Amino acid sequence: MLMGNVANKLLTGPRYKLSRVGTPSIVPIVADKDVIRYILRYSCSIDLDKNTIHSRS
Repeated sequence: MLMGNVANKLLTGPRYKLSRVGTPSIVPIVADKDVIRYILRYSCSIDLDKNTIHSRS
């Protein structure tokens, strides 16, 4: 969850200004129960050709 907090602060900060959708989801990986997946969802557009994230207006 530490990396999830770091990613969230970066994406919701002054540089990207994305807004989160829903609450974080914490799910163990099926293949390895010792590994936890922390899922964050954001309202944004991604331009894969330019590797750019845009906040939706």
